[in-house]
This record gives sequence, structure tokens and C-alpha cells, in this order.
Amino acid sequence: MFNDIVTSPETGTPQGGILSPLLSNIVLNELDWWVASQWEMMPTRVDREYSKTDKKGNVVIDRSQKWTMLREKSELKEIYIVRYADDFKIFCRDYHTAKKTYTAVVKWLKERLSLDISEEKSGITNLKKNYMEFLGLKIRAVPKGKKFAVKSHMTNKAKNRAKKKVAESTKRILNHNDQKSLDKNISLHNSLICGLHNYYKMATHVSADFAEIGYPIQKMLSGANHNSRQCSVEKSGEIRSRFIADNYGKSKQMRWIHDRPIIPVAYGRNLSYKIKLQ
Repeated sequence: MFNDIVTSPETGTPQGGILSPLLSNIVLNELDWWVASQWEMMPTRVDREYSKTDKKGNVVIDRSQKWTMLREKSELKEIYIVRYADDFKIFCRDYHTAKKTYTAVVKWLKERLSLDISEEKSGITNLKKNYMEFLGLKIRAVPKGKKFAVKSHMTNKAKNRAKKKVAESTKRILNHNDQKSLDKNISLHNSLICGLHNYYKMATHVSADFAEIGYPIQKMLSGANHNSRQCSVEKSGEIRSRFIADNYGKSKQMRWIHDRPIIPVAYGRNLSYKIKLQ
């Protein structure tokens, strides 16, 4: 709507529409293969790709020897693409390569797919100096010995959104009307916490982020015995859920209301991964 006049767009897909991510994958699949063809899938005279099994039993393709040969024998620029629907990042070794790749991708998208990028959301970031944001995470590269490692957190926007959601969910628990609403609100609260942990656990420093989110929540629960509902919060109780017992049972921040366990925001086993860069 503009100037009280409703118009229907003739191009694009609705933001938030369930079909939009699928259409993005269909259209931008060609971009993935084009970028991969510039380095990852570049054909060589000698086949140096090997199948191997990782620790989880999955079969993966090892192209490390092929890439080592390309680095030593060619003048190709090493680039990799990571994409989720219409949001993607292309990783390069240096600024000069990044600048040329940025220009080439913008031109390719326009000429090949008739797509324009968002200049406001696009740019080049030196990960050794600054964070970049991607899918609710902020990521940078930090020195670790003679190499670099990934340092990642929740973005400030994502963290503030999580704080608000968890606080509202906790308030609904503490201001329940009856046992039925209490059970429902605790179940929804626990699902919310599990969802946040499951998504953001890929960040290497997510434990610090959840500690910040969880601090005011623990204060709310600690003072819950004096609220208007006389909601008694206990520090011990029985955990009947195997999932909660396995992932949160050892936490000293576990709380119970009417024998229902409340998952702590600031605690979770295996919350973060360690990722090394070559």
C-alpha cells in the first residue's frame, strides 16, 4: 500500500511465504554450481577426489588433495559459497579476490537470472577484523596458534529477541490461572528453550550468550515464591522426560513448579561447536 492505494506486485515472492524459500533454492541453485565451478568443482587432469567415512559413519567426498594441487599449480582464486534460501556468503582468501568476486557475482546474477542484490545488505567484510552477520549469528576469524579459528555469537538482534520471548514465556508461567494453563505454558516454555538451544548451538560462544539471556530469568524464578499467584518454585524434583534428563538433568539451575520441570535457559550440554579454519 502506498498513498492508500493497494497494488499487487508483478515480480518477486511474498516475504515470509512458505513457497519463497523453495523458489529461492530452485532459482539460485544455478548460482551455487557456477561459484563451485570456479574452484571447488574445477576439473583437473588427475582425479584427486576420494570417498571416506567420517566419525558418524557418513560418506563424504575428500577434495583436499585436489585443492592443494590447484593452490600450487594454478592461479585460480579460492572461493566457497554458503547459502540458505536467498541469503548467501562467499568466502575468499584476500580482499582483492573478494572485490573481483563481488563484482562478478552481481553481474552474473543480473545477466543470467535477472536478479538485483540488496546493496544495503551486501558488502565485503574482513573477518580477521570485523564480525559478519549470517542467519542470526555474527562470525569472525581469530588467531589460534599458527592458524585461525571461528568465533561466533548470536547477533545482538537475535539475542534481544530471545530475551523478550523467554521473559514473556516465564511471566505466563508465573501468572497461570489453573493447573491446565500452567502445564500448557511450561510445555511451551520448554519447547521455546529447546528450540533456541538447538538452533544457536552452532555458535562457538553461545554459552555466554545464553548466560546473559538466562540471568534475568533466574532472578524472576528466584523471586517467584512471593508473586501474586503464590507460585512455589522448587530447586529439586523428578524429571520424567528422558530428553530433559539427558540434556539438562545435571544443571543446578533446574527448577520445578507443581512437579513440572522448567528447562534453564543458561544451561545445555554440547551447546557449542569448535570450528577451525585452514
